[in-house]
Amino acid sequence: MWRNNATVVVALSLLGLTACSSASVMLVQPQTGARIECSASGWGIMAPAAPNLVDECVRNHERDGYVPVEKLTPGESADLERRGVLTPTVEQRPSMY
Repeated sequence: MWRNNATVVVALSLLGLTACSSASVMLVQPQTGARIECSASGWGIMAPAAPNLVDECVRNHERDGYVPVEKLTPGESADLERRGVLTPTVEQRPSMY
């Protein structure tokens, strides 16, 4: 009986070490059109940290006037599209957190 429990514990531990996670958010500075991507990935015991790293990156760049593409106003989006800053592939990029 003990032998089976030990096998299950080892198997679950190894499974936990192989977990992975990734997150990504595209940000734009509406006035200048500059773009930045905050992204992170992790595996094993670092997998849960990826979304937190992206959130921290977003907060840091929001202080400099960057806005996540998903949070742009319709007017800002239209202006950036006219200027060629946003393309459908950038604007429609999925957020992973």
